[in-house]
Amino acid sequence: VSQSRYVTDGNSPAGNITESQAADLETLIADVGANKELFLKFMKIKQIEDMPVSQYERAVKSLEAKRKNTVTK
Repeated sequence: VSQSRYVTDGNSPAGNITESQAADLETLIADVGANKELFLKFMKIKQIEDMPVSQYERAVKSLEAKRKNTVTK
C-alpha cells in the first residue's frame, strides 16, 4: 500500500477524520500488525473516528514506521 493513499489533500474541514480515512487507518493497523488499543492510547483517542484531522498524517507515519521496523527485525 502506497503511503500517498493516506495523505490528506489539505481540503478537509477542521474536526475529525473522514469515514474513509478511519477505514484506511483500520486497514493500516491490521497490515502492520499494530496493537489497536496501544495505538489509540498513543494517539490519545478512544476510537479511530475521534482522531482530529491534524493528527492523521502523524498517525500514518507512526504506523508506516512500525511497518519498517517490523520488516528490518
